[in-house]
Amino acid sequence: MKRFKFRLLFWGVFIVLTLNAQIIDWSNAETWDRQLTQHIIEEMEVVNSTLPQINQLRKKGEKSQARILIENTINQLEKIENERKQLGQIDEFEQAEVPSLAEIQKTKQNLINTANQLRYSFVYVDCEANIFGEKYINFCKDIISNISNDDVSFVDSSNVADWEILITVETREHTKQELGGIITYFAYADAQLVIQECISRKVVCKKQFSEKGGAFRNYESAAIEAYKYLVPKLSDIIKQQIQQ
Repeated sequence: MKRFKFRLLFWGVFIVLTLNAQIIDWSNAETWDRQLTQHIIEEMEVVNSTLPQINQLRKKGEKSQARILIENTINQLEKIENERKQLGQIDEFEQAEVPSLAEIQKTKQNLINTANQLRYSFVYVDCEANIFGEKYINFCKDIISNISNDDVSFVDSSNVADWEILITVETREHTKQELGGIITYFAYADAQLVIQECISRKVVCKKQFSEKGGAFRNYESAAIEAYKYLVPKLSDIIKQQIQQ
């Protein structure tokens, strides 16, 4: 009889201790869930406060700063996404405050799409070049070819562009020299380059250039040679600006 009472007491104590341990585990799990829930809410508030900053940078044409902020925000959202997966199902009364996994993923995808858009520079080129009054289109083609790359897309209107490139070039006769019966003609090509941010309408570059070319045939050929010196000079400045 005593042995039976002892066993009964033993199992009773064992059951009580087991239930208490489970209650403690459940309590700890509930506390962890609530802490993680609060952390997710706070982190999403930070993300939501960042989105207007990104839009403001885009409106100001500050694409590089916008890309950096987007990249940091995407990394932050990936951490929130992992935490939300750990949290799993939550109580009904908390569902209104905690963003769902689908909402977090949608916000992240929208930012990825925006980053892809900012990767490209939409460029409108307005180029007027002539050789003593005759339109010279090869110069404009050479400029566009030189600044072309995978991150540049050319558009037909400044209304849909990030950058507006304005180039005007005039030519003028300089002199001719005779040496040993051979005449060399010299001419200048005078260019003005204006680069403007289309969103802010801010002129970020305004420069003038003059290059001299020489040829044996005539002044027109000399002017073409002068244009050849202008192409790399203007192209380098344009590329430096639109790739920022």
